[in-house]
Order: sequence, then C-alpha cells, then structure tokens
Amino acid sequence: MNRYSSWIAAVRSEAESRGGKAWTKGMLSAAKAEAKAAREGSKRPVLRPGEIFNPVTGEIVTGCVTIGGLAVSLGVTTDCLTDEMERLGMVDRVLDYREVPMICEPAFRKPRYFHTPAPTKNATEQGLALSIKAKRDYRTYTILLITPQGQDAIRTAFRKPVEPPKRTIRNKEVIARLHNAGRSPAQIVSLTAIPKRTVFRYLRAIRQAA
Repeated sequence: MNRYSSWIAAVRSEAESRGGKAWTKGMLSAAKAEAKAAREGSKRPVLRPGEIFNPVTGEIVTGCVTIGGLAVSLGVTTDCLTDEMERLGMVDRVLDYREVPMICEPAFRKPRYFHTPAPTKNATEQGLALSIKAKRDYRTYTILLITPQGQDAIRTAFRKPVEPPKRTIRNKEVIARLHNAGRSPAQIVSLTAIPKRTVFRYLRAIRQAA
C-alpha cells in the first residue's frame, strides 16, 4: 500500500506542477505501463516507439528489422535468408499452424500446418535476434526481429560463398522423390509441411532441368 501511496503522491505532484492540466494520450499510456510494471513487480522498462526490449539480456535495442525487410535489402528471398540464418544458428524452423476456412465448407475451419522461423536461445542471448508478440484483427502474432548486430552477421555471411544448407538439399530430394511418385504439389505440401512457395520453386527447377 505504501508503494502505491508514494506513486500516487508523485503523480499528483507532477500534475500540480503542470498547473492541473489534463494528461495527453502519450502521458496516459506511459502512466498505465508504469503502474502495470509496479503492480506486477516487473523490471520491464517503458519503451519509446522503435525500441525493443530483450527479456533475456535486459537490453533495449533499436533498428530491428523483420526477415522480409532484410531479405528485400539483400535482394534475396525470405526462404533463402531463413536458410542462411538457420545455417548460422540464429533460427530454428518450428512447426506451427493457422486456422483456415475449409474449401468445401467455408463455414468450418481446419488447421493449416507450416514451418516458421523462431530465434534460437543462443541468438537471443547474443543479441542477434528476438521475437515479440503483436496483435492484429484481434489475433496475436509472433514476429521475428533481427537486431543490427544480427544484420551485420548476416550481411557478412552473404559476402562469403557457402554451400547449400543440408535442409535445403534434403527438401529438394524429398520433393523430387514425391514428384516422381506422382504426388501433386498440394499433396507434397500436405505431406511434408514445406512452404508452398518452396515446393513450387523446386518443382519448377526440376521441370526446367528435365
């Protein structure tokens, strides 16, 4: 109780120093965040726009970008960038799903499985990448962000000639085997959970090489 009394007294004193003027939306949001942190005993700081808090290292970083944004700046696809980040030990591909309408019965929904990159523990501890939660259309999404330090490591790696990741080679072999067995692209995606774009890209390369 004493903690809240002192906080209320400090806020009242600040309001009086402003001449009793009403708070702006920004001031109100900051006060709510501060009160929530005090109530939950959290050490999470109040962040400014563009600042990201790393809960593992306790650092505040700026200048983070998504995989898509970095891929565009490097002139590569997101799949290619994800492969490279996996080779560097910055991400793991984890199986996830999303509820989508059924084609035959749009009123009903079914899970669509896919692989999505998630930062590894070492990458987060070293301040190379981290994930945050974001809400859109009443749904919560996990967004992978790459810090400036991680971006430098990736740009350096792209300047060096590297061998194709083992996962890429394995995916190509699996797709080719299923294709030769007469499986359709949709069946290959369903059986392997490999992204649809990746499946079609490899199938196009197989047809061109034939």
